[in-house]
Amino acid sequence: MSQNVVLVDGIPLDTVPVKDRGFHYGDAVFTTLRSFKGSLPFLAEHLDRLERDAARLAIDMPERSLLTSEIHQLLSHQEASLIKVQLSRGS
Repeated sequence: MSQNVVLVDGIPLDTVPVKDRGFHYGDAVFTTLRSFKGSLPFLAEHLDRLERDAARLAIDMPERSLLTSEIHQLLSHQEASLIKVQLSRGS
């Protein structure tokens, strides 16, 4: 059974703030990861690209260890999953 889990600034929520610039204008960067049995192929490469693209748009990037921790939190108890990491400029 699939389960949708969303973290907004590390907090489990089921909504995105409507005034978020990523929501309104696409003022964001993202990457999508595929996991299977807890394995995340190319995680480092995904985070490298996210960091590079965020820097190009002057969007603050959280600490890599924090993102990695939150990604692994989303993986818990999931056989397979898709994880979309989106960084926006905020509201």
